[in-house]
Amino acid sequence: MAEYRRDLMRAANRLHDHLRRQVRKIDFSIDDLDYMLRTIENLRAQVRAAQRSYSLGWLGAGKYFLDQLCATRRRVRALILSMPEVQQPEPVLTVGEVYRELIQTAEEFDGIVYDHDNDCLVVHLGPIKLEGVYLGPFDLALSLNGSRPQVTAIALDPHPASGRPDVTHPHVSDEVVCLGEGRTAVEQALRTGRFCDALMLVRSVLTNYNSDSPHVKLKDWDGDSEDSECSQCGGDASDNYSCSWCDAVICGDCAFTCQACEEFLCLGCVTPCPGCGLVVCPNCKGQCSECGEQFCVGCLNDDGLCSECQEAAEQEKADETREDVEQSTPEIA
Repeated sequence: MAEYRRDLMRAANRLHDHLRRQVRKIDFSIDDLDYMLRTIENLRAQVRAAQRSYSLGWLGAGKYFLDQLCATRRRVRALILSMPEVQQPEPVLTVGEVYRELIQTAEEFDGIVYDHDNDCLVVHLGPIKLEGVYLGPFDLALSLNGSRPQVTAIALDPHPASGRPDVTHPHVSDEVVCLGEGRTAVEQALRTGRFCDALMLVRSVLTNYNSDSPHVKLKDWDGDSEDSECSQCGGDASDNYSCSWCDAVICGDCAFTCQACEEFLCLGCVTPCPGCGLVVCPNCKGQCSECGEQFCVGCLNDDGLCSECQEAAEQEKADETREDVEQSTPEIA
């Protein structure tokens, strides 16, 4: 027990040092302040000069000093507005208060251990099961090294997502917890020395499932939903679209509709008709018998010609007719 308390006291001293180093410094330059004071002195001198000039009837000089006064006043106003807001630093807990915070953490989590090798405080979470998916037990580690304390989640009996050994929990990748909207609250708790609160917030993230922002969705955890990923963008394709031509799985955002037959198509199987611009599938296209280009069936005539080739054929036919007429017409002597 004595060794345990000594370990906690060592950890409390380390955490207290972190808290002291995080006290905000006043972000204000003495040089800026000196410049502002000199500018205000100039303002005072210009006020006197303008008053004296007008009292003596020197209207030109008075106007000059008044213009200078207005310009200096604008500079002073700009300087004041550019000053950073000075805030009182957050009070730093004493070593004794940090120690009591760790004792409270131990009571909340049924124990806390100082890991000498990794220089961190560790609390244990029991096995986690979310929506029927067993994820196993986790440790939360509060690191004491580095520039500031951080919390990581270590899987003790990993049950990672299929094909993703780094993802041991929907909200944990490479032991880093995705805190989502709780990030600000956790960082604030760590910065102010409320370490028990920080660990409890992280525990809440791990014991609850947010389906809006997981690394891997629980329904895909065991790899059973092979068709849940869009073949075009890699996003969620659980809305069950598929390309009618190549059978590729696609999401609603990547699904195109053939404007002739209204079948769904992927990006690789859809092409606009060069004649009219309609988006059509391969089934609703045909090849021009003359130029060989693909067109929608509405842009091919009964002879299988596109409009340009049809015009060229009609022009050629008209030229041949004219030549025949010219050849059959007898010359007049």
